[in-house]
Amino acid sequence: MRGIRSYSLLFRRFFLNLDDRLRLILIALVVGCFGGVASCALNETLDMVADWVRDYRSCWYGPFLPGVGAALSFVFLRYVAGEGKGHGVPEVIYSITRKGGLLRFRSSYTRLVSCLLTIASGGSAGPEAPVVISGGALGSNIASFFHLKERQRSVLVGCGASAAIAAIFNAPMAGIAFTLETILGEWSQVNLIPIATASVAGTEVSRLLHGDQIPFQSRVLHFEAKDLLACALLALFTAAMAVALIRSLRLVERRSSRFHRLPGWAIALAGGILVGIIGIWMPFALGEGYEPTRLAIGNLFPQGLAFVAFALVAKVVTTSFTLGTGGSGGLFAPCLGIGALTGLSFHR
Repeated sequence: MRGIRSYSLLFRRFFLNLDDRLRLILIALVVGCFGGVASCALNETLDMVADWVRDYRSCWYGPFLPGVGAALSFVFLRYVAGEGKGHGVPEVIYSITRKGGLLRFRSSYTRLVSCLLTIASGGSAGPEAPVVISGGALGSNIASFFHLKERQRSVLVGCGASAAIAAIFNAPMAGIAFTLETILGEWSQVNLIPIATASVAGTEVSRLLHGDQIPFQSRVLHFEAKDLLACALLALFTAAMAVALIRSLRLVERRSSRFHRLPGWAIALAGGILVGIIGIWMPFALGEGYEPTRLAIGNLFPQGLAFVAFALVAKVVTTSFTLGTGGSGGLFAPCLGIGALTGLSFHR
């Protein structure tokens, strides 16, 4: 133990004697690797558990599985981990703006577990927000280990978030843009270099563990002048669906708060059961939403405008019930699915 402590002390002194900018970049590289591992671990576990649960959805108790998963997620997050419900990204932004980037270490894994329970059982939520708070918590605690200043710690929180997003989508630019625009809220050279370093590191870890996979295969499109008008109309249609999702989610949250005398896990259980019932008639409304997005982009979604419209409305409702009643996860992936179905409905 003494030998380990002495090496740790020497290692920390070595870093403290480096130039501040170089030290931040090197630590960002480490944070990026950890963020990429967290993202890949969640993706692999989600796929494995979801495939296992899928075999039981045709059973008589299949509609109850999303409710059980949401209830277990709530119990784990509230009573085991001692954390409140939330989507993850607002907590990261709040920690940067109000707490100097301080995040508890347990947030690096508790959100991943609760998200896994919700999504793998069929809940309509996304894994992006949990990996953002996981990567941010890793960056925050690594910064605290090296006794960095608040400003540097906030940047490393952004590095963890950037690496997580980049690893999920195999797109380093997506992680950079998301972090600078949403998490930090500013584009500056001081922030850009370490965040870009972490984003590339997270992407490379993902490619090392998963291969160079593209989440959504696209086709070469040829646009004409008249297509610009259609895109403008589609933008209005998509904005209307986004507003509908926000209002639906807030409505479910308000109605759920009226049952404050009931335990939170019971409300999450009821919301999840409603999601499972909808999933009987529309399986595409279950899960994070990647599958309907892929099918819509590849023009492989089942034919018929009525079917697509039903899938679109069902996805909005299941997302609202999952997150509004206490399920754990983010909105990004469901929004991708809703956006893809909106575009497909507009096309048909």
